[in-house]
Amino acid sequence: MTRARWPFLEPARARSVAVQLGLLGVTFVGALGLAVVALCLRSLFFEKYVREIHAPPAENAEALVSRLEHPGPAEDRPRGLSVEVRLAADRRAAADWDALYGLWMSPIPGSPAEARVVKLLWSRPEATLARIRATSVVGNPDQRARALVLLSSVPASPVRKDAAGLCRFVRERARRRGEWSLFTRADQVYRALMPPT
Repeated sequence: MTRARWPFLEPARARSVAVQLGLLGVTFVGALGLAVVALCLRSLFFEKYVREIHAPPAENAEALVSRLEHPGPAEDRPRGLSVEVRLAADRRAAADWDALYGLWMSPIPGSPAEARVVKLLWSRPEATLARIRATSVVGNPDQRARALVLLSSVPASPVRKDAAGLCRFVRERARRRGEWSLFTRADQVYRALMPPT
């Protein structure tokens, strides 16, 4: 019988409590080391490549905004309408909304006035807040600043409190990351959204 190169890996010793705890400790320290390295290298390698991408609208931006501002007569959906047709209509509406939000986040030359886009976006406040929430998590600092501009224009509505909470999240995240200009802007928007006490 040949001797094992590492005596602690011999089957009888490898099953001992001391060796098992030692292997568990090495695994834990290794995982902790990988986590620290990932956190330290986060801004250097990862975050500069992560951002939201907004595709330009499939149609002319002016035509999109005009169509959304003046929708055709409400379609009466007969009961016999198939599920596929209804799902296709819902997908078209979601794509229009994404294109409108993308138009706000990445304005193109000759795009409609910002006030028109803002008014349309706040016509569906829950959907707009959901998009701003996504931007505040995965957007780069410029995109988060642009989302703050939209957040500052929230009309007096039931979602104003939700908007203030979202603004507080953006403010705290900017503080933790040392993004002081974004922190200052988020603080201003947060104070404007909160009612005086």
